[in-house]
Amino acid sequence: MVSKKWKSFVNVERDQLVKLIGEVLGGLDSEYETSHGSPAIMYDGSETVIFDVKFPMKFKMRLINATADPITRFFAGVVGRIHRKPATLIEVYQLGKENEHQVKELMSRLLKRLPDDPWELKDHPMFARSPLLRLRVKKRWMRWID
Repeated sequence: MVSKKWKSFVNVERDQLVKLIGEVLGGLDSEYETSHGSPAIMYDGSETVIFDVKFPMKFKMRLINATADPITRFFAGVVGRIHRKPATLIEVYQLGKENEHQVKELMSRLLKRLPDDPWELKDHPMFARSPLLRLRVKKRWMRWID
């Protein structure tokens, strides 16, 4: 693993993803804490959720609601409707050679528990007209697939 950070989108609502990640970490007998971080205005105005995993691997994971970009949210507010297909941005920090195998195991188990492939985002406003962006998301997820 070259980079110390990985990020991609997943087609699951943040709160559902928090539950799934907690279940997977529990199945791996991991010690972790969750906390809330400041909102990511670019994706949504709600708080982020941070997983601080301490054992057997050490890394952090941040989950951000991704409803739409600020301009789309503004115009949707003016029109009075917004197409809100769920999506969450996952950011994994502190990746390295020492925890690569364990993080891959976590992500692999998470992928098996998701209702669909995480890159199936064509109904989300940020990805609806961008097949290249969806392909980029899929490529990032392929890192965790054997």
